[in-house]
Amino acid sequence: RDARVYLYQQRRRFFAQGREWISKRNYWQAADALRQAVRIKPDEAIFRQYLGLSLLQTKRLHEAEEHLLEATRLEPNNPAHFVNLGRVYRSGRLYKKAREAFDRALRLDPRNEHARDELGDLPEERVSRKTESGSLLKKLFGKG
Repeated sequence: RDARVYLYQQRRRFFAQGREWISKRNYWQAADALRQAVRIKPDEAIFRQYLGLSLLQTKRLHEAEEHLLEATRLEPNNPAHFVNLGRVYRSGRLYKKAREAFDRALRLDPRNEHARDELGDLPEERVSRKTESGSLLKKLFGKG
């Protein structure tokens, strides 16, 4: 019981630290703290969401994609996860995938202004289907 309480306190502390670093726009420190929270409790979607957002800000797009995909798997009815995943894809210029993620968020919550705004800001689809297939890592680094 004591170990469980300790781990609970630790993960809450790391999560709070991560959010604090995000508020100060220190995304590298935020990612470090949030990684610790995820290590302690990997099935906590909110930890992965915030970690993904921090990684997006540090341009670690593949890692951000991984954590946000896991968040969508853990909480498939949470539109915020899909909005943030769409932001990662938009940043990586995977506009078709970004559009799909924003559309999914809107299917879950038709009044979601973030998803609606993001869809409106997407450029017209200029990326070929060949580039869109595969993972973000493959597109960025030619690996898969």
